[in-house]
Amino acid sequence: MKKFKNLNSTFKELLFSFSGFGPNLMMVLMGAFFSDAVNPAALDIASNPGKVVQTISGTCLIVPWLFSILWFAGKVFDGLIDVPFASITDTMKTKWGRRRLPIAICLIPMIVSFALCWIPISSDVYVNTIWISVWSTIFFGTYTMCLISFYGSLSTVCWNEKQRLRVSSYKSFFDTISYCLVYALIPLILGVTNLHIDQLVFILLPLMLTMAIPLFIIKEGDKFE
Repeated sequence: MKKFKNLNSTFKELLFSFSGFGPNLMMVLMGAFFSDAVNPAALDIASNPGKVVQTISGTCLIVPWLFSILWFAGKVFDGLIDVPFASITDTMKTKWGRRRLPIAICLIPMIVSFALCWIPISSDVYVNTIWISVWSTIFFGTYTMCLISFYGSLSTVCWNEKQRLRVSSYKSFFDTISYCLVYALIPLILGVTNLHIDQLVFILLPLMLTMAIPLFIIKEGDKFE
């Protein structure tokens, strides 16, 4: 079998490492701001009016006790699917290869489900709680499949262990940038611009398309093998 050169330059290594930047940034952002955005009671908005930028509407959009249970269930689901999803991508046989198809299938649902988590649909807090919980669970699942496929493709695109370690290091650097942006720069942007967090989320949402990069770099399937 002919082995195609996927990452044959430093630029391609950096570009491939950047693939998960958008989804990881949005996942970290959700972890940092989402609870306050839908349940701003803990922000004490009355005494800190500037904190309203970290909420969607300034009022509680969910039932806290029910949301906590459903959110926890979604996270448990996310943890349980790691091994079976990895097995699927390791054993999948298609004319497009093993890794590209799962990313292609899950990319759009991942973006759409994340966006819908930030759009309350009702004045009924129970409806919003279920709505957000369902879409967040879908987001967790599709995000996991995309990232597992991306990680698994390192054995396909890298020539040797040295290159895999280098590409992984680049990715760790971009992940660190994500945390710096979410916990340092984004609060500053919210305060200066007076944007609500959901408005900023939709401005940043196109960054999730970085996950499409592996579709053009991974060379596997009937065309290449």
